[in-house]
Amino acid sequence: TEIKILDREDISNLVEKAGSVFNLSQQTGVREVSLYRYLNGTVEPTIKPKEIKSDESRVGLTPAGASALINSGHT
Repeated sequence: TEIKILDREDISNLVEKAGSVFNLSQQTGVREVSLYRYLNGTVEPTIKPKEIKSDESRVGLTPAGASALINSGHT
């Protein structure tokens, strides 16, 4: 399983492709305020798993979020 943490440049590119932070928020399900805080450098991204199981390899992502990442070239 490969996990890629997006950096500010990646997020900025996604915002540019979506047309606005609001649009990216709507497409991915990520809160708009969280995107703004991350882009402005006031917070760092965090990963908070709700549960941990042995051999677990799933991550939480809405279908729209997956589409946005795929459309921007992430695999």
